[in-house]
Amino acid sequence: MSKLKLLIAFAAGYVAGAAAGRQRYEQIKANARRVAENPRVQSAAQRASDTVAEKAPVVAAAVRDGAVSAAGTVSEKVSEKVGSGSTDATSEEAQPPAPPTAPPIS
Repeated sequence: MSKLKLLIAFAAGYVAGAAAGRQRYEQIKANARRVAENPRVQSAAQRASDTVAEKAPVVAAAVRDGAVSAAGTVSEKVSEKVGSGSTDATSEEAQPPAPPTAPPIS
């Protein structure tokens, strides 16, 4: 009988908690909608959107220039590493490693 009482109490608590949770969710949703519809919030959001639209090309150009510069630096470093060895084609540094060989099939 004790387990049945515990199960009933748990079920009642769950139902009450779920209803209270739903009510709180609806309150939060209503408050968020009220804030989002506030003219001051709308104005601030529009200003932020305008600023992003204005600054995006500048930021994109800076990122592009940085990427080009980094690519140039990497290219120079690779050229230095590859070109630092002997120009002889038989140089061990200039040769790529040999591919692994498969064992013979018996």
